[in-house]
This record gives sequence, structure tokens and C-alpha cells, in this order.
Amino acid sequence: MKDIQNSLGYLLNTAARLIKGECNSKLQEYGITTSQWAVISDINTQEEKEEGIEAFLQIAIAQRLHSDRTTISQVIDKLEEKKLVIREKNSQDRRSFIVRITNEGKALVNRLEGLTEKIINEATKHLDQKEYDALIRSLNKIINDLSKNKGL
Repeated sequence: MKDIQNSLGYLLNTAARLIKGECNSKLQEYGITTSQWAVISDINTQEEKEEGIEAFLQIAIAQRLHSDRTTISQVIDKLEEKKLVIREKNSQDRRSFIVRITNEGKALVNRLEGLTEKIINEATKHLDQKEYDALIRSLNKIINDLSKNKGL
């Protein structure tokens, strides 16, 4: 019988839970959660890339973050309450909204980028660059394979 502490599922879940817990702990000081951070960071990245309107649709955000529309909608509601994002009606489709980051949201992203990087650096400090790159490649393969199966 396989030792649970050495199973891939257990290790992935534990690492993710510990990193998320650390991030939530630090982000709490700024009044946001890791889910909210992921959304405003994603929107900010799309703006920096000067992407088209379709990149700012709630469904596009949900797809990039491998989340469902309902969860993303709830996160955006909270971010909107905090004035970190705004929703605009999509002139091409009345059923959808375009989500934009506000100046306050941009300022928060700029302040927090180093914080989340520091947490990841601490979590991976015993990996050399080759191991780190291999981990990123492997995790992306897992995410891509599972996303294809789920239709995300």
C-alpha cells in the first residue's frame, strides 16, 4: 500500500494549501483574498498586454484562472465593492460584462506583486533553477491535461 504522504495528490494539495494559506495571511492585511488577488492580477496583466475587449469578459477571466463563472462573478462582486474593479456593459452582448481594473486596483497590484513573489520564493528556496523550471513545466502539463478533460 502506498504511503499517503508520498502520493502526488496529497503532495500537490498540501503544497497548494500551505502556499494559499500563507498568501491569504499576508493579503488579509490589505483586505483581499488569494482569489481576489488572482482576478485583479489577471486583469492588470491583460491591460499591460493591451489585449482586446474579449480578454476582459468575465468568462475569459474564468477560463484563464481555471475557475467557473459563478465563482469569478462572486469574486468580481467583492472587488467591485472594494472599488478595485468596475464592470461595464458589453455593447456587443448585453448579457456579458467587461471588467476593468481601477486606479486603486492598479496601485494595490503594484504594492502586492513583490509580496506574493516573496512567498513563492520562500516556498521554492530549496529548488535550483533547473528543478524550478521542471516543476513549472510539469504543473502546466497537469493543468492543461485536466483542463482539457473538464472543458475549461
